[in-house]
Amino acid sequence: MVPNWILEDNTLNTYEFRILTWIIRQTIGYGKKSDMISVSQFVNNTGISKSTVLKTLELLNTKGYIHVVKKTKPNGLGNSNRYSLNAKKNGVPQTPNTKKNGVPQTPNMVCDTDIQKKERIEKEGESFIISEEEKRSFIDHLKQTEENIRNPSAYEKKIRTQLNKNDDATIEMFHQWKEQQERAKAIQSFKRQYIGSVIHKETDNGVIHGRIVEVTDSGDGGYVITIDAMGKGITRLRANDLEQAARAVANKT
Repeated sequence: MVPNWILEDNTLNTYEFRILTWIIRQTIGYGKKSDMISVSQFVNNTGISKSTVLKTLELLNTKGYIHVVKKTKPNGLGNSNRYSLNAKKNGVPQTPNTKKNGVPQTPNMVCDTDIQKKERIEKEGESFIISEEEKRSFIDHLKQTEENIRNPSAYEKKIRTQLNKNDDATIEMFHQWKEQQERAKAIQSFKRQYIGSVIHKETDNGVIHGRIVEVTDSGDGGYVITIDAMGKGITRLRANDLEQAARAVANKT
C-alpha cells in the first residue's frame, strides 16, 4: 500500500512518516485520490500530539509530499482539510517556491477561493469500485441507523444514485462505515488468536502482566484491551494498533 519511494526515503522523520502513512491509508488504502481528515483524526490514530501534528502536516506540505485543500466550517470553528499524496514527487526532493513578487509562497496549498475548482478536478479523477454486496450492506446499515425513513425503496434508490455519482458526503459515509467494519473484523481476529493469552507490556505507569479477557473499540480510533492481572484485579490497556499489542503477547494458552 505504501509506495516504495516513501519507504526508501531516509529524510522523513518518525512523525512525518507516521502521518504520511496515515494519509496514504485513508486515501490509497480505500481507493481514493484524496480524503477529508480532521486534526483530531490524526491525533487519535497516530498517537501524536495536536501541536506536532499541525507542525508535521505543514512540513510535509512545504516539502511537497502532500497536497492540501484548506476547508473551514461555515461557522468558522475548526476544519477538516482535504489531503492527498503528491504522486509526482516520487522521492525526488522538490525545492519549495520561495518568493513571488517578494511574497513567500507555500507550495501545494490551495486557498479557499480555489476549493470548488480543486474539488471538481479531484472528483473527476477519483475512481474506485464498490461491490454490490458492499452497497447492500452499507444501505442496510443506513436503514437501521437513520430515523424517519418513510419510503425505504426510494431511500435505497437515492443512496445508490449518490454512490454511483461519487457524491462526496455519501462516499465519506461509506468509507467511515467500511473502516468500522474492518475494525470490527480486526477485533474479532485478535480475540480468536489472543483471548486467554498472557500479555506483558511496559507502560508509563509500570508493567502490565496478565491474561487478555476482552478487546473492544475505544471509539476514538484506538482499542481497549481488558486484562486479568492474575489476582491483582482487572486492568485496561489502551492500544492504538492491535498488531503492536499482539507483539506484547508473551505466550498463548
